Amino acid sequence: MAASDDPEARWSDRSKDLEYSYYHATTDVPFTADTLHGLLDKKAAELSDKEAYVFLQEGAPRKAITFKDMKTKTEQLAAALVEKMDLRHGDRVGILSLNCLEFPIIEFSLSRIGVILVKIHTVLKSGEDVMFILKKTDCRCLFVRPGHDQAFYNILSTFLPELSSHDPEEPLNSPEVPDLEFVVTMSDDSFPGTIAWDSLFPVEYDREVLRTRQSRVDFDAFSTIFLTSGSTGFPKAVLVTQQHITNLWLHNFLQAGISRSDRYLSECPLTHPVGFCSGPVLLGHTLIIIQNRAGQCTEKTATFICKTIEDEKITSGAFFPYVLHDLLVACESGKHNLETLKIGFIGGQCVPRVFMTKGLQYIPSLLQIYGNTESGHLLCTRRHDDLHHRMDVTGLPLPHTEAKIVDRDGVVLPVNQLGELYVRTPLGFICYWGDLERTMKSLTSQRWFKTNDVAVMDERGYVTILGRNTEVINRAGFKTHPVDIERPLFEHPKIKQAVVVGVPDECLGEEICVCVTPKADASISEEELRTFCEDTFLAPENAVDNLGKTPKYYLVWENFPVRLGKIDRRAIKADATEKLVHRSELLSKLLKD
Repeated sequence: MAASDDPEARWSDRSKDLEYSYYHATTDVPFTADTLHGLLDKKAAELSDKEAYVFLQEGAPRKAITFKDMKTKTEQLAAALVEKMDLRHGDRVGILSLNCLEFPIIEFSLSRIGVILVKIHTVLKSGEDVMFILKKTDCRCLFVRPGHDQAFYNILSTFLPELSSHDPEEPLNSPEVPDLEFVVTMSDDSFPGTIAWDSLFPVEYDREVLRTRQSRVDFDAFSTIFLTSGSTGFPKAVLVTQQHITNLWLHNFLQAGISRSDRYLSECPLTHPVGFCSGPVLLGHTLIIIQNRAGQCTEKTATFICKTIEDEKITSGAFFPYVLHDLLVACESGKHNLETLKIGFIGGQCVPRVFMTKGLQYIPSLLQIYGNTESGHLLCTRRHDDLHHRMDVTGLPLPHTEAKIVDRDGVVLPVNQLGELYVRTPLGFICYWGDLERTMKSLTSQRWFKTNDVAVMDERGYVTILGRNTEVINRAGFKTHPVDIERPLFEHPKIKQAVVVGVPDECLGEEICVCVTPKADASISEEELRTFCEDTFLAPENAVDNLGKTPKYYLVWENFPVRLGKIDRRAIKADATEKLVHRSELLSKLLKD
């Protein structure tokens, strides 16, 4: 391949050392100005009978749809939504579902008529968070896949008691969610008060009306509302445009070497920004979607994913670290192999060196990615990087992205100094829906997004993320970054996952608490952890700050709580504090007795 044809060679010139922690990644590869449905229509003409999407679920038949059939289905559904529900440009429609083949059909259909898709996730059986989002975004319609044991339908019934006796052809009139008019269930079974999925695909429809609606949608049209993880309360509703959706993965794919011949696996929830549907229409490859609940990668699930990779001849994919860990364990056992998998993206949390070392033995181009809901993908390692820059840093800013490290006053720092990462990109979010105050607080007057992540940039522009500002442990005024302690812990042969949090301390303000989960068929005691850390870190009397980094507390967990594919540090911190307080109370009681 000629240098000019290599996307990595067309990236910014990195030969000049930086003085300040500011990097502007340029490229001669422009964004596409197409809409989501426009890209689909082009691929349907080029790759008519090629599989665009495949859906696999344990114990269920394989489902697939071609580019041509995707075009037909999305046109039919778009027409039905206009005719039956009178959905208008800018209206909001929600989807509450695990991964399924219907998901991309809905996404492309709404794109055709300029309706905004709200990707909803829930963790509460009460449905309080679902109701909050439906009301906040004024959704007029909700697509629901009932889920295991009809869980999602039951959630709706908790705050929509009138649903069971409602005529689905008439607008719903709910006092709890006044703007919600229609509920569609994606199921072979019928559910009271809801419109059946199969009834929304008319053979005949007014094609001129649809063409008129499509002509009003361009790349600047509002497209999707993503939800943040809600780690500080109810989630924020992040509004992005068509341009964000169609270009989100473009440069990641190009620099990684993904092409039309790839078979790409998505085990991530499609409600998550990493679980995207636009890949096939960008490059023409096939996307294999599996149903996998974020945070629940059991041995059985890992076996299913490995078998999927083997049977479907998967060549590339995106994985959460804990999922890829279990896949590698399955491969080490000799039961499975990942020989067709050449390219893998991994992100969602800091990835330890020991994990990257093992991963690269099985996946030649295993690349770390970093991003956030508001700005999309921002940093990525590259397949031609040296081992240090593939294992020990988070990545180089992606094309069309500006990144800088700033001090507390927002002033850019010299290279190799810790600060907060600010980013600016044309793909940045428009706003937090219905929350101007939070929007303004997250952006500077020059539209830099404050990530709240502690980071450092080297002379070549590579950024290393050390964690969240809110995760930094403050002991007697001295700051400790959890990742500094977590990295050595991952070297322990018995430790699968490690999270370090700060817990309240009367004297120092906070103390360091180590929380770990052991590897399969292994056990580790708190005393073993203590000995390992005492052997690893300098004793307080030898540390410059007279504190050192040796943790005071150690807790062993069976599994960590996970939210939207990420380890929930906030929940771990709360649980650890509660456990240690309980221990302290028990000890005080014993001493009194």
